[in-house]
Amino acid sequence: MDEANPGEHRSRWTTALWVATALLVGLAAALRLRGLSWGEPYVYHPDEHNVVHAALHMVRERSLDPEFFHYPSFLLYAQALLTVLLQLWIDADLRTDPSVHGLGPWDVAPEQFPFVLAGRAFVAATGVVSVALLTQLWWRWLGWPAAVVAAALLAVSPLHVEHSHYLTTDVPAMLWVVLAFFWSAQATKNTRALVWASVCSGFAASTKYPAGLVWFVVWAAVAASRRPFRAGLLSAACFAAAFSLASPFVVLHPQRVWAELAVVRHNYSSGPWSPWNFWFYLSYLWNVGLGPISCVLALAGWLWVWFARDLGSRWWRTAVALLPWAYLAYVSSWSVRYERNLMPLLPALLLFVGLAVTEMLDRLRPKRGRLALVALTLVVTWPPLQSSQALLRNLRLPDTRTRALEWIQANLPAGAHIAREEYTPQLGSHRYRVTYVQVLATRPYAWYLREGVDYLVASSLIYERFRDTPGLGDFYRFAFERLPLVAEFRPDAHTTGPTIRILHVPRWHPEDER
Repeated sequence: MDEANPGEHRSRWTTALWVATALLVGLAAALRLRGLSWGEPYVYHPDEHNVVHAALHMVRERSLDPEFFHYPSFLLYAQALLTVLLQLWIDADLRTDPSVHGLGPWDVAPEQFPFVLAGRAFVAATGVVSVALLTQLWWRWLGWPAAVVAAALLAVSPLHVEHSHYLTTDVPAMLWVVLAFFWSAQATKNTRALVWASVCSGFAASTKYPAGLVWFVVWAAVAASRRPFRAGLLSAACFAAAFSLASPFVVLHPQRVWAELAVVRHNYSSGPWSPWNFWFYLSYLWNVGLGPISCVLALAGWLWVWFARDLGSRWWRTAVALLPWAYLAYVSSWSVRYERNLMPLLPALLLFVGLAVTEMLDRLRPKRGRLALVALTLVVTWPPLQSSQALLRNLRLPDTRTRALEWIQANLPAGAHIAREEYTPQLGSHRYRVTYVQVLATRPYAWYLREGVDYLVASSLIYERFRDTPGLGDFYRFAFERLPLVAEFRPDAHTTGPTIRILHVPRWHPEDER
């Protein structure tokens, strides 16, 4: 019947493709749009203020220079454009000076939260588009089994779902990485594919610096081309043009960029390669990120990449197989570990899983293959889906900082002098005298006495980090042992966030007890 009516056969497959895309996009959107306004009207994510402040600066000063280069500029420009559009409906102060709002330099004023929400919606949209592109493009590239399983895994990925709720660079950068992977496989014999792969790699780097590593996969395709020198020049020109278009001032201010990246490197504290960090990332993928079954399939697909001659050139397959391990070894050298650092690996892992599933189902009859695909998709997506649901429930819980803020406003007298550190409630200066110190322990106790501070507000995200640091750790041990604890807010089954401790500063000196 199919042979007698090839047009009808193609029509059925086209319909199936669009139905699968619609279902997966709907699932992805449901997971990414739910709970998008978490924390409202306060911004509790430690990195979102960077994007918001840079965008507000550009709009306020009517300048294209973000004057912030810890990140490249693609997302900053997108956020600035959203801010301009929202100003048509929202009348909010665009200033970020702490003296204006009475907040700390790492805070976002509550009236500016609509800009944050719009940025989060943009990030979530790039996540949904990534799922759609993965279904459509990979269906044509690798076949329907690989596309369905890979797109379904991305749709429910806890890593991707969680960071689709944050105004950060990880999810938008992965959209470009997905596109670069697709085009790079065809770049050896197709100049148009080479151009698109290079452009997408440039945009990936202009969204998140490490995401530009996908360009090495493109270069592997260049090495296998008939004219590698000519192809290499073309790829480099396209990469540079895309990066410069989206991050022009990164190119214009290299010395300042290098100085700011030195701060980032210091924060990550690069050191010797650590096998414990390596296993930390692998265990996350096994237990949460992909699940055991998908990890086994990814390993099988990784082995198959070496032999799948119809997938791409030998150089390209080698680069795809080796780059994830090299990247994993690199991030394992950082003493600070974040699961989000695994985001650039997701396209390669999804490719490996898709290849393994395709090879398995090719050995079954068509009808059994379709049933097996449905069953396998449900099996591999169920564990990460459960993890994503747990993350979303956690995002919707009230934050300890909100609880602490409510308690302070109800119990501490107006006019009290409060010193707060980072990751604590966003206290304004309209009722209290607020002193912001990024890390309370960087000032001696005598300084707080001289300044007439009445209360210290500490966060576990700070004092746990410096517990074993000489000097800083001693301050927190003294404060927690000697100063009266007025209130404490811990995360539990009904509350999320760090532990917040509010300490009273009595008018005595430690030496008075001698």
